[in-house]
Amino acid sequence: MSDRDIRPRHIHCISAAAADRVIEILGSAGIPASRDPEPIVADGVPLHAVAVPPAHFLRARSVLLDESAEIVVCGRWGEEPILTAAERREASSLFRELVPGGVTGAKVRASVEEFYLGAAAPERRRAIEALALLGEEGRDAAFRLLGEACRGNEAEPLWELAGFLGRRPIPAWPEAFLELLRDPEPQVRARAATAMGKAGDPSALPHLVRLYLDPSPEVQAEAADSVWRIAGEDDGFHPDLEPREKTRIVEEWRKRLE
Repeated sequence: MSDRDIRPRHIHCISAAAADRVIEILGSAGIPASRDPEPIVADGVPLHAVAVPPAHFLRARSVLLDESAEIVVCGRWGEEPILTAAERREASSLFRELVPGGVTGAKVRASVEEFYLGAAAPERRRAIEALALLGEEGRDAAFRLLGEACRGNEAEPLWELAGFLGRRPIPAWPEAFLELLRDPEPQVRARAATAMGKAGDPSALPHLVRLYLDPSPEVQAEAADSVWRIAGEDDGFHPDLEPREKTRIVEEWRKRLE
């Protein structure tokens, strides 16, 4: 039996009173539960954890959903969310009332980010599904996670996160991500270019064509491949790029290839 089979599973609540209410509801259903003595803090907001034996966790989930689940945020990292996508949307207005400043999305985002970074493939996909519920918060989290993936060596997280971002508009690439295109390590620059191509948003083109002048042939190749992926038969240059600048970039690139 693994540690995961015997260690308590947790339900995160948005206040100490909510945690006590969870324990009361579960107790009335004959489910043992106890509150952790200290809350965890996500984005400056305390989350109060109620521990439930793993054998009772699925039934606890069902009982809480029957009680409208206004006190529930999500399971501890690495576990199934307590709320389904539809249920989380239905609870969102109540979350906003209970959490001043509308920080519920930030709390869930913090949990999902932490979860994703240490998870295996199936769990990562569930984390990405959770990000999709968080709107702009989820997109920001995906950019941060994509940056981590560009600094790593695994291909799958990079493609998963870039694909997630590519399924929604990208108004602008965050400066923190664009800094990866200037990273001292060629591998990081190349992986960032690959990610932009996988996301497929035309807003990446002016950043990618500048990599045609990168000192690393690997980075140049990844940039060219990403431009082709986004622009197809187009020349890949952003429409607003000055013709003189386009010519300069192309000529310089040709010299480097000779």
